[in-house]
Amino acid sequence: MDQRAFGPRQLMVAFATHDGRFLTLLYARRTDPVDAALRACLQHFTAIGRAGEDRAAAVVLCDQPVDDGPATPEFVATFDRASELARQHDVHLVDWIACDDDRFRCARLRTFAPGTEAGWWDVPDLPQTS
Repeated sequence: MDQRAFGPRQLMVAFATHDGRFLTLLYARRTDPVDAALRACLQHFTAIGRAGEDRAAAVVLCDQPVDDGPATPEFVATFDRASELARQHDVHLVDWIACDDDRFRCARLRTFAPGTEAGWWDVPDLPQTS
């Protein structure tokens, strides 16, 4: 999915259960700093989107400028702040995907074959399955 699929200057958050079952998709206008938009989505999720789930995971897709080359310290700091904010709402932030008209960058996922990238879906305290 690219920036044009959900609109310019938007932030979208996909929420799932600990085992990856989709719960809801929320979005807000991107703010500056972006923390306020993420906070709004997290608060809405906590209020009406959690569907009784104690634990949840999320992935953010945000329309924002993406530069060529390695991730900037600002991009990494945004992911770190967002992860902490998500934790305050009992949500584990799995990844932050920044995209513009031409490029995208993930904070964590390095390939689009998650099965080969061990630890990417690193939701803490996963229940043991038998």
